[in-house]
Amino acid sequence: MTEADNGGTVCLSPGTQLNVLLHGTADRRWAPLSAGLPVLAGSPNGYGSLAIGITGAFYKATSPGMVRLTSQRPACPGQVTGGTSGPGPCDAQEFSVTVVVS
Repeated sequence: MTEADNGGTVCLSPGTQLNVLLHGTADRRWAPLSAGLPVLAGSPNGYGSLAIGITGAFYKATSPGMVRLTSQRPACPGQVTGGTSGPGPCDAQEFSVTVVVS
């Protein structure tokens, strides 16, 4: 799953691996993802080191339930966020995905 899945829902069976890779830059990294336990538990990733700017989270679905994964990415350094013409490349970004384990 990546930032392209923002706003979506993923359904998993218990025991299923979920890998999340959010692509940022060295100056604008995604914050570590937050997840609710016990629906998901941290899991080894098998990737080793990630490239600079990528925030990864690796989970295993452990028990039935629902949880929201969230992260934030700050606005560009030294630039004002927001604007009248809608979101731009330097606006703060939010990532949110609902995970349903059943």
